[in-house]
Amino acid sequence: MSWDKLSIHKIHKGMGFKDLASFNAAVLSKHGWKIQTDVDSLMARLIKAKYFPHTDFVGANIGTNPSYI
Repeated sequence: MSWDKLSIHKIHKGMGFKDLASFNAAVLSKHGWKIQTDVDSLMARLIKAKYFPHTDFVGANIGTNPSYI
């Protein structure tokens, strides 16, 4: 069975699996938005201190040892 058929919603006789690539992009976008808008949150401060201490989230480059987050 193809992934296209598996990812159709259950209402439409599919299995209801999520498209993982789209879901991952949505979750990463949500976290990026949270880091940009709530700069005083613990998550934003920790990620900034570790991965881009001298710039902001938008101006950050991929470092030499990037994380999966």
